[in-house]
Amino acid sequence: MATRLVLCYVVVVAVATAALVWAMSIKPDALEPNVRVSVHQLQELGRRPQVCGIPLWRIDTFTDMLMLNVAMSADADHPVTAAMECRFFIDPSYDVYATTQVLIGDTDVAVDASGQPLDDVHFQSYGRYWHGLQTLLRPLLVIAPYSTLLVANGILLAVLIAVALTLMWRRCGRSVCVPTMVVLMAVMVPVVPLCLQLEVCFVLMSAGMIAVLTGGVSWQRWTVVFFLIGALTAYADLLTTPQLTLCIPLIAAFTRRDVRGSVAGVIGMSASWAIGYVAFWLTKLPLAYWLAGVSLRDDFVANARVRSSIGLSRLFELMSERAGWTIDNGQWGIWLLVVVAISVVAAQIVNRKSSNCQINWLLVVAAIVPCWYMLMLQHSIIHYWFTWRALAATALALWINKNVKCKMENGQ
Repeated sequence: MATRLVLCYVVVVAVATAALVWAMSIKPDALEPNVRVSVHQLQELGRRPQVCGIPLWRIDTFTDMLMLNVAMSADADHPVTAAMECRFFIDPSYDVYATTQVLIGDTDVAVDASGQPLDDVHFQSYGRYWHGLQTLLRPLLVIAPYSTLLVANGILLAVLIAVALTLMWRRCGRSVCVPTMVVLMAVMVPVVPLCLQLEVCFVLMSAGMIAVLTGGVSWQRWTVVFFLIGALTAYADLLTTPQLTLCIPLIAAFTRRDVRGSVAGVIGMSASWAIGYVAFWLTKLPLAYWLAGVSLRDDFVANARVRSSIGLSRLFELMSERAGWTIDNGQWGIWLLVVVAISVVAAQIVNRKSSNCQINWLLVVAAIVPCWYMLMLQHSIIHYWFTWRALAATALALWINKNVKCKMENGQ
């Protein structure tokens, strides 16, 4: 099994790197017409648009604009370096809307929303992420603008989810499929189909569900599947909702009628996903240095220290620093949901009176997202408007754990 995973890892790294280098070799001039149209389309939506004025329904035009910025900033004459650096054109205030306008030639000087010129606008490395979505985005921008890509990606996502739910109905039954459909629709509609980057994890999640629900039960195959999903999540996602690509396929796999769920099985598959995720992400450090002489170590370490700050003292510090901003902007919403999720998980674990009808491995799945939030504390707070969607996994696990009878007892 170890040999198979190592071989899988080597092949995926080689193919993913080659694909990214190829994508970065496309001249920015070839992208510019459609990127210009795309930038204007995002500008029409606004800087922080919210559906129905709800903060948790913010359309993430910032991240999509950032991806367009990265696409236009690539040095096609040095594609290997471009693939490792994934640079973008930015100022210290991260006004990506203004700086991207300079890249497409709309203006010679970047100005903020009030019309004031921005200082120190420069190219900066964003190599701490793989930016794997650029392997598709840059070639597609040659032939179509943002709105067309959004529609195509939405259709792909709808088809994948439809197939996944159909398989789940057959393999797991209505009592699992219906809650899954309700929870996913609750966190996806109406915002996720309107954001390219937010759709990435939902596409990978759906692919993972299809993989574990297709064919017979094979622990070796599932180990490889979760390893690959973890690696691809690290490759394509920008830390939006990566937990979904682990938790929802786990629920799909272990609620199959022909599978007896277990804590050991969940931990094993989670470990495989985590190894793929972490190993693939960290591989970029030596790879960037060997291939292009680019050192990403300081950027990785600095961001890891900030993003992974943990502990109650750090939590209280962050919340007290942002108390007024938190309440005004609805950021309290994610923390209210986290507190509720942790409380419910704890209550389920403590209450063992009806343990014969409890699928207790689901409590492990339910705990993954709150634990992730505590690990990635700062990131979870400042990007609350999309990180809250990962709680879909906790909500679904608790729902099924509460309402679905034990398979051994009901014979399903």
